[in-house]
Amino acid sequence: MEMISILTLFFIAASWIGGNFQKVYKTRNNSEVVGGSFYKPTHGAVSFVVDTPVHQIITFRQDTMIVYYPDRKVAFKIRSVEDAIQRSGFNGSLKESIDALKKGGYIFLKKKINGDTIYSYWTHDKLKTTVLVVYDKKNRVYRVRVENEKGALLYETQANSYINLGDTIFFPTNLKTITPKDTEIFIFSHVSLIKPDSLPAFLKNPVIPDSVKVILKNFDEK
Repeated sequence: MEMISILTLFFIAASWIGGNFQKVYKTRNNSEVVGGSFYKPTHGAVSFVVDTPVHQIITFRQDTMIVYYPDRKVAFKIRSVEDAIQRSGFNGSLKESIDALKKGGYIFLKKKINGDTIYSYWTHDKLKTTVLVVYDKKNRVYRVRVENEKGALLYETQANSYINLGDTIFFPTNLKTITPKDTEIFIFSHVSLIKPDSLPAFLKNPVIPDSVKVILKNFDEK
């Protein structure tokens, strides 16, 4: 109970960014449009409250993604460091991108500078992957590209059209993630700083109720 209280206080005390979003998900044979609201602490992963086509809440905690369906009383906890880095709603923060790489086991290789643009290269010995992070001198990240050992694309995220919410707070209004199998395009609107007391109840107190069935995926069986 004490741990839950500390976690709750942390989220309530943090400053948040919020607004509306529309996501277009495309594969070779299918296309889907999802819409709703998003909420992000100034330092932390994005949470999504989806209104259409189905009500769900998507949050990220370190290496775990939680997909919660309040109306259906079911929630999925999905563990994957790589997926959390890719799907956490990339927000354009250099510090958070680098922190995610370090937590995922990536090691810095080299850096190149071309005018106002910086190219940072990282590698992962076990996964045999390399990461390119492209950002500017204001630490706004515009591109993250992940390749396998043969140089083939695993996924790439592109951020554009940053808006300034404060002296050092920036947020992209357009975001695209590309993989060999699919493409996700996010369009963010009505983006602003919001008060913590205006957060949805589940984000104020991110504890899944006992009445909800929780399904674990990619967790080691004990």
